[in-house]
Amino acid sequence: MKKDEAIKADIEAKLGSDPSIISKNIIVNVHNNIVTFSGSVKNYYEKFLIEKLAKNVQGVAGIVEELQVSLEDNLVRSDEEIAEAAINGIKWDSALPPNSIQVIVEKGTVILTGEVDFHFQRHKAEEAIRYLYGVRNVINNLLIRPHSSITPEQVSRKILSEFQRNASLDARKISIEVTDGTIILKGNVRSWAEYDEACHAAWSVLGVTTVDASQLNVNYGV
Repeated sequence: MKKDEAIKADIEAKLGSDPSIISKNIIVNVHNNIVTFSGSVKNYYEKFLIEKLAKNVQGVAGIVEELQVSLEDNLVRSDEEIAEAAINGIKWDSALPPNSIQVIVEKGTVILTGEVDFHFQRHKAEEAIRYLYGVRNVINNLLIRPHSSITPEQVSRKILSEFQRNASLDARKISIEVTDGTIILKGNVRSWAEYDEACHAAWSVLGVTTVDASQLNVNYGV
């Protein structure tokens, strides 16, 4: 197992060398391979980048994100302005269903509600908000409409096939439970990249409305 000090050094080196992360007030602590970020960033997108960066550092088993968004004066927007920009961003994306997504903004936090047909649309709706000036946080409460009466056994077989087709996944170390459209993934993966691939494979199956990967552990070297 990689030592905490080495993980901290690797993350700080990546933060310092990534030109898209401009904030200098980021504090990194690592304990038992769990990384905690505190301090402040200049926009919400930086928070997303920092979490993504940490997932790509070998040895990271968990991430706690306590960063605050400290907007510069010229980037502060009213909730009304943010809501208008968010609504337009969603409306102008042809991949998103019209009139299905509602936007609520409270003190710079954007809350998405409503229903979409597929998981990738849920992801794209959040992506449309992530880059906007003035956004401090995004809460994605979009639900996925169930599309078929596919049986749990069929869903399980399809997900297992996705795992087996993906060279980065060891399907033997992941178990699948299916209840209606909810998928529960359990077991061990070897990296955060593998964790994300497992979740993506589960979401890619038509009929899946929820993926619970809280029991899927990142254990390097398994």
